[in-house]
Amino acid sequence: MCGRYQAWVEDDALMEILEMEKLGAAERYLRQAEVFPGTVQPLLYGSLVRMRAHLSFWGIPLSPWGKRGTLINARAETAAEKSLFRPAFDYESSSPQSKARRAAVVTSGYFEWRDGVKHHIADADGSPLFLGAIELDDPAAETAPNIGDPAGMPPRRHVILTVPASGAPALVHDRMPLFLRRADLDAWLYDPDHARYFLSHPSPVEMKVS
Repeated sequence: MCGRYQAWVEDDALMEILEMEKLGAAERYLRQAEVFPGTVQPLLYGSLVRMRAHLSFWGIPLSPWGKRGTLINARAETAAEKSLFRPAFDYESSSPQSKARRAAVVTSGYFEWRDGVKHHIADADGSPLFLGAIELDDPAAETAPNIGDPAGMPPRRHVILTVPASGAPALVHDRMPLFLRRADLDAWLYDPDHARYFLSHPSPVEMKVS
């Protein structure tokens, strides 16, 4: 599970991507001690030219489907089978016009609670983490702030994929985000076959809990 995460990332290459997208004060997006659902955050996605970044709301309201609440996480094991997310695993999902596409959240760690105690879970060597995500058109786009791409793309919303916990994260919760290494990003963003493989075979990342 992932209900809050940390966006305190010291990474010049990632900052450069954000600055290239003219997101404004990009530093403020990657210098947040705690990110909550419902807030706007940079999301990495694979355009037809290169990996890019733009702003996206974390969480998908369920009201358009006659349900209450907001979906912030989705099970990776069944994501490719769900009608809402299935388009993100076809060969058109890297298109900017795609209704659903694979994406990645950048973080330096996330938070989990056990018996009322808050734990910070991060890469053991301190490297940035990339969390597998799925991004969709905002179902409330007509009333949402215009945070889309400069070219006029509609606002987007995303969920973070989760998998059964293993290693250190299993000490505090039975679910954890779908972790990706930097070296896996191209495969995740551009290759649907590899992406489906990652759903059941997350990147091996040694984690620490504090």
